[in-house]
Amino acid sequence: MTIRLVLAGCGNMGYAMLSGWLKSGKLAPSAVFVVEPNADLRNRAATLGCATSADADGIPADAVPDLVVIAVKPQVIRDVTAAYKRFGDGRTTFVSIAAGTPAATFEDILGSRAPIVRCMPNTPAAIGKGMMVVFSNRLVSDDTKRFVAAHGAGRRRVGPHQEARREEAGGGGGGGGARGEAAGGRG
Repeated sequence: MTIRLVLAGCGNMGYAMLSGWLKSGKLAPSAVFVVEPNADLRNRAATLGCATSADADGIPADAVPDLVVIAVKPQVIRDVTAAYKRFGDGRTTFVSIAAGTPAATFEDILGSRAPIVRCMPNTPAAIGKGMMVVFSNRLVSDDTKRFVAAHGAGRRRVGPHQEARREEAGGGGGGGGARGEAAGGRG
């Protein structure tokens, strides 16, 4: 099994993204590994044909995914992300959809070699009708940026100098996209 994407967290937004990727044919179920501690949510992902585990230790030892998508609540981001540190050697890009968690937090947890992408989805993105604002650190390759964009992760990119402004403007406090900061195009 070649794992291209690990989805850490398969709640409402994680499941909506997973369903969209699979329905569009952009990813095959066999290319996705879902880590979800909640048995009901994990089983929901398994019915789509994805391999699953209750924790990151269940990911095969030889796996080197292209992406690890962190789709958990901001209050657990540090603990959850730490479980994926083994992928922080620069070969795997980390994508977070957590509001209010700057790239620097992921760099602190994963190390200075980890490519990081932050996606701030607005509410309609859960049903494939919205958009996401995307920020990438300097380690994310152009190929990976194209891969992320092709998998529904963004219509507008935000430069590193704008990430702090967006946080200061109130877009990082959870639900910013639902209020319109991300969708409305304000930096």
